[in-house]
Amino acid sequence: MCNIRLLILLVLLSYSSTVYANIVCVEPDKGFRNNAAGRGWFWGQQVCEPKDNETEQVTQNEPIEDNKTEWKILPKTANIPWDILDQLDPDEIANKIEPEAKKVAIVYPTDENIMAYRKLSRWMVSKAKAYTARDVQVKTENPMLVPEALIAPTSEYKTREVIFQQNRAKEKILADYKESAKIVVYSRSGCSFCSAQRPILEAFASEYGWEIIERDINKNYTEAVRFNVEVTPDMFLLYNSPNGIQYQRIATGLTSLPDLVLAVINGFKYLGEDVDYEKVYDN
Repeated sequence: MCNIRLLILLVLLSYSSTVYANIVCVEPDKGFRNNAAGRGWFWGQQVCEPKDNETEQVTQNEPIEDNKTEWKILPKTANIPWDILDQLDPDEIANKIEPEAKKVAIVYPTDENIMAYRKLSRWMVSKAKAYTARDVQVKTENPMLVPEALIAPTSEYKTREVIFQQNRAKEKILADYKESAKIVVYSRSGCSFCSAQRPILEAFASEYGWEIIERDINKNYTEAVRFNVEVTPDMFLLYNSPNGIQYQRIATGLTSLPDLVLAVINGFKYLGEDVDYEKVYDN
């Protein structure tokens, strides 16, 4: 008899486990609920309802996404819409159609594909040339519409006037600094470029009243090493500024008189001085 009772108990337990496995329990809240069929209103009880087996089965049987790589296959002929090409966005042509045509021509190098790609490239170049030519014409006919036209000379007279004013400004800069600055040039015996540079330096000294100091590197080896002189003539600006004596390399090799003037003024600019001779454009 005991064995029969034990068997019945085991069957009941197994059935209960199966039943409870298919029940969903909802935690109670602190309000009235009416979501349990046939039970009416109740307060704060745990609600247990049967699971929806069909829904669970569908969820379990959902197909798993395949991570298979999708490869892009190029067409065997270039697809270029010639009939509407003039109406397309330039970005569409440059970023999509042209690169695609090029790849097709490389992968399938037939006469047709290569001709199509070359024809498209030529079309793009012709469009760019047409724009450039028209842009130049528009700027020529409407100079005041171009921002740079506001500062650029518009006539030969204006050009000569600007050059004259700039030269005056350069002369004033050199005159203002001639008492506090000088040019030191390192030369070498037998250097033909040094010989050619001397009359230019003399002309600079004569015209602008500057002192020129020439140092032979064979006799002043320590200075040559200190200033890393490797090519002669090598010219430096020596400036006795309010902050002390400053050196600035301004030119290496044979330098013409106009270039030497600019080199000296630029030397002051590199040292932080306000020597902008182009300010005449503001007038």
